[in-house]
Amino acid sequence: MISLWKVIKLALKFIFVTIFLTLIVGIASNYIYPWLRGKELWIFEEFIRLCRSYWMLLVLTLAIISVIWFYDWVRERKADFRRIWEICKPIKKLTPEDFKIQKYKEAYIHRKSDTTIEDLLENGKYILITGKPKIGKTRVAYEEIKKFRNFSVIKPKPERIEEIEKVNIPPLGNKNFILFLDDLQQFIGRDVDDVIDRLKKKSKKLIVVATCRTGEELDLVKEEILPLYREFASIELEEISKDDCKILAEDIKKEDKEFEWKP
Repeated sequence: MISLWKVIKLALKFIFVTIFLTLIVGIASNYIYPWLRGKELWIFEEFIRLCRSYWMLLVLTLAIISVIWFYDWVRERKADFRRIWEICKPIKKLTPEDFKIQKYKEAYIHRKSDTTIEDLLENGKYILITGKPKIGKTRVAYEEIKKFRNFSVIKPKPERIEEIEKVNIPPLGNKNFILFLDDLQQFIGRDVDDVIDRLKKKSKKLIVVATCRTGEELDLVKEEILPLYREFASIELEEISKDDCKILAEDIKKEDKEFEWKP
């Protein structure tokens, strides 16, 4: 089924072609026959005269079609961009679901490393948050990123990582962006540097925030994408103390009475 948008575009193209052909036929009917009979012909002057009654309509139609074609080009590139990238939204609209944080609770314990990450973000530094599995790397990234109100976040879809270097990046409005790369080891073998460089050109300011598990994953990142790794300020999350865990459990119970803490 043809969409209304395609019908409008086809109609405008038809109108433009009709007006253009009308001008051509008008010139032909007035001059081709006399020319064949050897009469003097002032095509340029007469073309201007004939166009006087049409040029406003012609220019207006051409302008409208140009705008529509440009809008359609940008729209298609954005659609392609969103096919690869999971989110591209202002931080004020960011949700825990965007970062795949399950069973999100407002209760949260701030660690010393959180303050360090906040300071680095304020200074526009690339940040790599490392730590043991389930220590809260993604949650820390979310909590610190959402403090920035003049930025938008872009995050690639995990299942489309192999395509990120192929996608055409649309105009991003010269805004400030944070590129979030969860589990940096997934990007090994991809030209992430090229993607970052292209995003920089389309952004007013770009900050990269990534996470990675310590151990084999981090060792692999250092080995395979060392140039990119060196651009990051690496922050390892410290474990939450038992006392902080008890405080956190009590805070969660205020939100969810059915919550049970297992030491």
